Amino acid sequence: VQLSNNIAWYPFCEFSCASRDSGYMLFVVFPSAQKYAPDSFPEGAFPMVAVTKDVAQQEYSFRNVCGAIMLQLKGSGSIRSVSIKGNSDEYIAGTGYVEAGYGRTPNIYHLNDFRTVTLDCGEDGVKLDSEKSTPFIIVLPPVAFEKGFTITVTDTWGGSRNYVTEKPNPIIRSKIRRMPVQEYI
Repeated sequence: VQLSNNIAWYPFCEFSCASRDSGYMLFVVFPSAQKYAPDSFPEGAFPMVAVTKDVAQQEYSFRNVCGAIMLQLKGSGSIRSVSIKGNSDEYIAGTGYVEAGYGRTPNIYHLNDFRTVTLDCGEDGVKLDSEKSTPFIIVLPPVAFEKGFTITVTDTWGGSRNYVTEKPNPIIRSKIRRMPVQEYI
């Protein structure tokens, strides 16, 4: 297909693209499972898109597509996973469409496969400190979470704890929503 612009997606993956009056519609997959990264979001989990002015332009200006939430835990034990689910059963992962155009903010539409995203911290987990909080960052598409969300933390011993918000807590593109430090004992 001949396109009027160059289009790039990070992290690299196969995607399909359709031209529209407002730019392009990209069909991509947003993962429901992410790997823990110390003090950061998972490598390759924060997608970005770039659309050039025309096909001759070779400089790309990438724009973030998603936002993130940071759970900060301190206490004892080791964390095996952290999962988030909207209290209104919002879809937050899976296949979807990203509308992108030159100089425009990207938007996500029709995300419709998964209502939970899980951060996998490995078999041995992430050891918590009782004095200093450990950040767990989950990348999410922009979503209103109008009735809040529930985060479920599971430790390496099989125990779990829920952290629940009931007020609107929107995830905003290019922003990390930091939750207050929580105790996990």
